Amino acid sequence: MSDFDFSGMQERIRSTRSARKMSLDDVASASGFTKSHVWELEQGRSRNPTVKAVWGLSRALGVSPAYLLGLDPQESAIDPLALEIAVLIDRRIRGAEIERLREALVWADLKIRSFPRADQSDVEPIRQALKGTGADHG
Repeated sequence: MSDFDFSGMQERIRSTRSARKMSLDDVASASGFTKSHVWELEQGRSRNPTVKAVWGLSRALGVSPAYLLGLDPQESAIDPLALEIAVLIDRRIRGAEIERLREALVWADLKIRSFPRADQSDVEPIRQALKGTGADHG
């Protein structure tokens, strides 16, 4: 078995974070690690990531642990818009920020409404979630 190429993981963390327009603080908050620890992993200064670190970073970035480790070349099988919505909502839920969750659901509703393939079955679950937060806007 060959040695793990950590530089590839560093680049995948950096490029995914950049593509998601996430700051180090965003990733740290979503992963449960400190900003400095995320930065150390991204810069290659922490060269032996734990399973917890790989799992937390992959969840925060919305990718599989296999992708971060370089075992799967595909970032995600999910549509990019759906992934963006899911990652945003996941971050808000775990942060227990109900007002930001409302904002995320409104944003997701607007995104789906503007998406050409959206139909009523796509929009209805978001409307139901909005009703539960008191943020329904029609």
